[in-house]
Amino acid sequence: LRRFSDDKVAASVNAVLATVPDGKSGAVVAVANTGGARLAVAARLGGDWTIVGVLEKPWTGELTAEAAVRWTF
Repeated sequence: LRRFSDDKVAASVNAVLATVPDGKSGAVVAVANTGGARLAVAARLGGDWTIVGVLEKPWTGELTAEAAVRWTF
């Protein structure tokens, strides 16, 4: 699951997640640009990272939050 529609933000998040050491199963990633700030919580499910929660605050506007859960077995 990915929340970011902006390709540059998604690329930044993916680059940070690529630096998380093996054996770690969670990460918090913050991204800020000219549009605002985003804070994402990610979980490593198997070998892949999934964004499971996002807080987003444009520099002018309302704070928004979103969470998603996907569970398969």
